[in-house]
Amino acid sequence: GWVISRWLRSAQLAPAALLWALFFHFRNQSFLAEEWMYGGIETKALAYLLLLLALFAMHRQYPWLTGLSAGLALSFHVLVGFFGGCSLLLVLILQKKSLGRLVEKWPSLLLSALIGGCFGLYFIGSTLLAEPVIGMDEAWDLYVHFRVPHHLLPDEFPLEGWLYFGCFIALHLLSFRWVRSDELLGRLRLLSLCSLLFFAMGLML
Repeated sequence: GWVISRWLRSAQLAPAALLWALFFHFRNQSFLAEEWMYGGIETKALAYLLLLLALFAMHRQYPWLTGLSAGLALSFHVLVGFFGGCSLLLVLILQKKSLGRLVEKWPSLLLSALIGGCFGLYFIGSTLLAEPVIGMDEAWDLYVHFRVPHHLLPDEFPLEGWLYFGCFIALHLLSFRWVRSDELLGRLRLLSLCSLLFFAMGLML
């Protein structure tokens, strides 16, 4: 609530932009893979919140809070934390000049990220180093093509979802005109644009 309220105070959204945001919110925050960011007791909801906290801490140039929050996001949900953390890293690289004080303290940033993400890193490592299990390929085939194709296969995404997604991207770009210049919101925009890079990579794969 503290993170979100800080953004709401600084956003100064025009009424039209706020209405569009509410419209997309009531579509369960999803356009293609029928996923959601919050709305239930699940670790990924906490991971998304921790990523927002990490971005806010990055904006204030608090190295320990930035790294710890990003690391905890990885421990709470590996996929959300990993790709969200990579997006945060891209934001840091692209804005290293304005975040120079944070970049200078990269050892603290890295150490705190390792501490917060130790459980997530352990899970990733144990999965990559695990011995192959007989029938695993068949199990994954069943899971992807029969259990959750609507989550994982772009061919299964509905046309309506693609249309809504295109509208969302267009409105996101138009928000540069709707929202007054604010450094924190600019970094939030950049974070969402960086996440689109990994989305595009996923589609190509």
